[in-house]
Amino acid sequence: MENLNEISMEGFQVVSSDFFCTVSRVSAPTITVWDGSIGFSKQDLILLNSCENVIMQVNAPEKKILVIPTTSKDKDAIRWIKKTNPLEARKFSCPKLTDKLYETWGWDKSMIYRSTGRLVTVSNKVMLYFDFSAPEKWKRPEAKHAE
Repeated sequence: MENLNEISMEGFQVVSSDFFCTVSRVSAPTITVWDGSIGFSKQDLILLNSCENVIMQVNAPEKKILVIPTTSKDKDAIRWIKKTNPLEARKFSCPKLTDKLYETWGWDKSMIYRSTGRLVTVSNKVMLYFDFSAPEKWKRPEAKHAE
C-alpha cells in the first residue's frame, strides 16, 4: 500500500451543497423538447392540480416558456393529460413549434433539450415557468432500423 502524506487544510473551503443538482426527475417539473415534439412530466400535471388543459406562452428572446392552466373552451387550449388513472402527461407532435424554437434559439437538431421548471404566480394565477437559457441537453439517439 502507498504511504499517505500529511497535508495542510489551510486554504480549503467547504463547497456548499447548493452547487450540486440533486433534484430527482420524478419530483421535478420538466419540459423536454425534441426535434418535432414536446413532452411534459407527470410532476407538471401534479403541480397544476391535474388540470386537463393548458396554454403555452413563449418568450423567444429570453428563451422562456410559461404553461398556464385554462379551460377546454380556450381556443389555444392544449389537452396535456394523456390519462388520469394513473396520471400521465402527453408527448406532443408539434414540428412547426419545435422548428421555430430550434431556429430561434440556435439549437442543434441532433440534440434533445430539457428545462426544469418552477411554480410562479402572475396576478394571483399559478403557472409553470421554464427557463431554457441554459437547458440540460444530450445527443438524440440514432434511430434503429429493422433489417
